[in-house]
Amino acid sequence: MHLACQSWDKFWLDGAVTSFSFEPGTTRLGRSVAATISGDQIIVQLPYGVGNTALIATFETRAEAVYVGDTPQTSGKTMNNFSSPLIYKFSLPGGNSRIYTVTLYQTIPISDTGQSGCYDVSTQQTCSAVGATFPGQDAHYPNVPNARGIQTQSANALYPNDYLNDDTLTGLTWKACDEGLTGATCTGTTSTMIQSAGSTSCTALNALNGGAERTGGCRTFASSSDSTSMTLPLRRLILRCFLARPHLLTGGRLRLSCRLQRRACA
Repeated sequence: MHLACQSWDKFWLDGAVTSFSFEPGTTRLGRSVAATISGDQIIVQLPYGVGNTALIATFETRAEAVYVGDTPQTSGKTMNNFSSPLIYKFSLPGGNSRIYTVTLYQTIPISDTGQSGCYDVSTQQTCSAVGATFPGQDAHYPNVPNARGIQTQSANALYPNDYLNDDTLTGLTWKACDEGLTGATCTGTTSTMIQSAGSTSCTALNALNGGAERTGGCRTFASSSDSTSMTLPLRRLILRCFLARPHLLTGGRLRLSCRLQRRACA
């Protein structure tokens, strides 16, 4: 009987947390991101575009109370800074408690390029026509390794004059219009973008609305929708940039991207 009680106590302690995740309603991702629970370690891999300083975890537990430090935790409601590992204390019935360390790693999901055309040596062809002679082109592998998460243009909930495109794969939010264009329909005159002008445009974007939307800065990326027109060195350069910072491949223009956050406290 004593051994049975010990076994039950161990099961009760080890099973204090049955799930730990970040849900779409709090991250703007298109999916739930579940943690791996192993012993007293809870490991989460979350796209870096979501950030790590103001996140709300959802968890299922047998505990009567949950704390981070002295702060009570409510699943799906309490916001925490996960930029460094957090210690969660789960207080169980009978006076027992279980300590877990929650560590968040930021990942970089790679999306499909959006390339839909295949090519031979000179012209665009259907992908089926060149599958044998020119195999392995981007368009032969739709939605690989992940489907693109770019959503339709929408107005910023806090600043309705700002129009954005959320990316539910990476957690990034994109400037909706090409530089020089504004509004819901992107009217105006497109500016010619060069790399040296990018930092100035980024600074201006980050200063909008008193800087309230700035959460990590604006960045510029060179991009092209037609990879066959690029030289090999340029293609490699864009691949490195793409692996480091996912970006929109569109229009052959230099694009601006900004991480914006709809602040939960507003």
